[in-house]
Amino acid sequence: MMKAVIVRHADAGKADPRKYPDDALRPLSDEGEKEMAKVARGMVRLGIEIEDIFDSGFERARQTANCICEAYKIDPTSIRVIKSLQPDAEPAKTAAELRVCKDLTCVALVGHMPQLGKLIGYLLAGNTDLALDLKKGAVCLLDVERWSAGGATMTALLPPKALRKLAK
Repeated sequence: MMKAVIVRHADAGKADPRKYPDDALRPLSDEGEKEMAKVARGMVRLGIEIEDIFDSGFERARQTANCICEAYKIDPTSIRVIKSLQPDAEPAKTAAELRVCKDLTCVALVGHMPQLGKLIGYLLAGNTDLALDLKKGAVCLLDVERWSAGGATMTALLPPKALRKLAK
């Protein structure tokens, strides 16, 4: 069994096509970065384990993953990109890409809504219409028997506010 730590990126402010014509380049807000650093420290205090980190390749997801790396003392150059973590990607494709990670025991997946919510619905019930609505910076923990429809069980849903309160 594999543990999956699913993390929605922290606050990145409103999309602004004039400032960021390519929304993939939109970074976290200053406040979002500070809050995510606290969320990541809260994750450490709770004893959430992470072996490997994957993100969507979007700037705000990478910055969120970097906050996690800092809290866990993981080399940020080890973050890998899975493009199917991008906002409109198909969850079945994400699951298929993760099947190759059989040797890992605990992965963090950093991405976006609505994709992460649909991925959770797919993994829990085989139904992307049962999408979970994750707040920015929220963490969902899954035990994954298999990376396919209905192949996982949720063990926790952690709002960012609670994780920030745990931070040292």
